Amino acid sequence: MGAAIDSFVMAIEIAGSLGILALIWSFITRLRTQPRKRGVFQRLPVLLSAVVFIISIIIIGQLGILPIAEYKGTNQLNRYVTSGEILHFNVYESNIAYSENIEMRLDTYLMPSETINNTIEFYLGDSLIDMIYINLSSAGVENTVTEERILDLEPGLYIVRINHTFYEDGIPDDTLAHWERFTLTQAVKSSFIQELVSWSSLQFGLNIGCFFLLLGGFCVGTSKPRYTTEDTYEEPQTDFGDGGPEYGKGC
Repeated sequence: MGAAIDSFVMAIEIAGSLGILALIWSFITRLRTQPRKRGVFQRLPVLLSAVVFIISIIIIGQLGILPIAEYKGTNQLNRYVTSGEILHFNVYESNIAYSENIEMRLDTYLMPSETINNTIEFYLGDSLIDMIYINLSSAGVENTVTEERILDLEPGLYIVRINHTFYEDGIPDDTLAHWERFTLTQAVKSSFIQELVSWSSLQFGLNIGCFFLLLGGFCVGTSKPRYTTEDTYEEPQTDFGDGGPEYGKGC
């Protein structure tokens, strides 16, 4: 089974177990409580189970314990940078969701005879993990120059330092800041994209199921105890002195 089905089964098993325990507790307290003293969950025993199940589903989804929770959204850094910039990029584990490789892209607009030499450093904590050199040069006409690299980085939160030197006609020029577009991307595996689609469908079905479960909780049982009191009516008696009452002649 895939991550979507595994996550669905795991969520149902945990939330369902808690819901069953809540249902048992409701029935036990219902049997031990007199009808006049029963609370809402004793009169509607399935309601507590439904509420516990729904709350458990929400909490489980937030805890990040499901296999599908490895996906943390699009992992991309896309910024315009100049020399001296310091960025942060988190590389995720490449188990089932994300690719092992990191795609780096650097592009800028250059005039003829302009060149930029870039040094890009990747630090994990205080350790220098990788250093990349990229030379962007104009091809003799005004155009956008692009360079792409594939990086192999271990999972972790990286500090990325970018420094560059701008040249015009081979002469360094640091009078003006020159901006470049810097992109880091950790792509999602193609096999996991279908898992995300399946998970969306399963979540929709689960939401519908929770709605009907809650609706059933309000329907099963008695919402309000009803007690009837019978008023007895006895016709008045008239004593005519012979010791025996005569019925039917009231005041």
